[in-house]
Amino acid sequence: MLVRPDSILVALLALTFASCDSPGGVAESQPVTASGPSFEQTRTEELGARLDVAEFDLVADGVRQGPALPVADVVAAVDKYAGKGQIRVEGEIAAVCQKRGCWMRLETGDEDLLVKFGDCDRYVPTDAAGRTALVEGELVVEVVSVEERRHMLEDAGDTEAAAAVAEPSRRLRLNASGAAIRR
Repeated sequence: MLVRPDSILVALLALTFASCDSPGGVAESQPVTASGPSFEQTRTEELGARLDVAEFDLVADGVRQGPALPVADVVAAVDKYAGKGQIRVEGEIAAVCQKRGCWMRLETGDEDLLVKFGDCDRYVPTDAAGRTALVEGELVVEVVSVEERRHMLEDAGDTEAAAAVAEPSRRLRLNASGAAIRR
């Protein structure tokens, strides 16, 4: 006996509709729910709510509402935070790369904190100096060569200070995964 393919399709459709109307089927008007909080609810509680874009210019996604360490506190306790994973800091922007906005320095009074992004597709507005930044990332301590120090100062527009650089120095760098700047 040969069975036509269209007969099989009609039979499958009839079974599908019959199971939806049967007492054991799922009624269309009843939503399917899971017990406990959803993934998004848990994630939002863990990370905090998204920042208000009316209050912040977002440089990179990922920064959420929540407590932040003052940048001066992080600089004062470098050993406590360097290489220990993600931290969230807040501070005033002292300088921004004037060529592309590929880095910014947060002012502390003693030693500034350089903020850079791992990828080169995130840029800080070049007019952001003096505004407050909220940044998340990992703190590292590095030695900066004379050439790189000069390059950074020239990018900031300070050619006089760049010419005066004579030796390497220690630098605190935050490898940022997210950043937002208060408007």
